[in-house]
Amino acid sequence: MRCGELFEARLELNFSSPKVFKYLIKNSTVTDIAYQRDVFFMVPEEANNNNTLRLRMNSLDKGKTYKPYNLVNKGVIKVRKDNRVIRPVNILIKEDDFPKIWSNYIECVDDFYRAGFVIGKINHRIRYNVTFKDQKLKISNIENSD
Repeated sequence: MRCGELFEARLELNFSSPKVFKYLIKNSTVTDIAYQRDVFFMVPEEANNNNTLRLRMNSLDKGKTYKPYNLVNKGVIKVRKDNRVIRPVNILIKEDDFPKIWSNYIECVDDFYRAGFVIGKINHRIRYNVTFKDQKLKISNIENSD
């Protein structure tokens, strides 16, 4: 049920200024751009909504079509004293295993809905991997489409 690291640790900086975003992209070397859609499943009675299932889909055509990438359980977020975000991550289904279970992501969403889950939110994300002043960064531009 677990794959890779049992948790993710990252230093996270949030900003909403388009000027900061444009500055970072303009003054960095962009090494990769990923187009992603995240669908979050929640249980209505769950006390802590930070314990969620996330279906991630990737696009190879700049967001025109999406293919399921993975289904993960993301545990409760904790912030350490050094401001790193710690969150348990369990990969439940990988990209190659999706066709063995569902023929498309609509069937997946429908099965979770019938099992009592609700769709919490849907994020469309463009993630830039960049090098800024010899520092590797991941910059995400996230649009919610609840």
